[in-house]
Amino acid sequence: MRAGPSVTLPAEHRLRGRDDALYGKPVLCHHNSDAGGQAEDQPFHDQTLAAVPAYQAAGGNPDDLIVQSWYPFPTAMVAEDEPNTCTNTGNGVIAEYDALYP
Repeated sequence: MRAGPSVTLPAEHRLRGRDDALYGKPVLCHHNSDAGGQAEDQPFHDQTLAAVPAYQAAGGNPDDLIVQSWYPFPTAMVAEDEPNTCTNTGNGVIAEYDALYP
């Protein structure tokens, strides 16, 4: 039973709350895009990468991360040098983290 209204927070705030609860323990951040994964390869790529600075701005600093999709998009897993594949998106996420957490 809930004592108040249900509030859905943006994903980066939900993740930060989880990080706070795990203080002192390794934090794994999982990246994907619900909307992009159901739309096309490009939105999946763009929205997944956009989540990285949003998570950092909310105070997140994960120890490890996963880029994964169980949606129809992206349609290709490889090659990492092809735009908007899953491995290309993963490389983009790594580049974002490298830039934000030197």
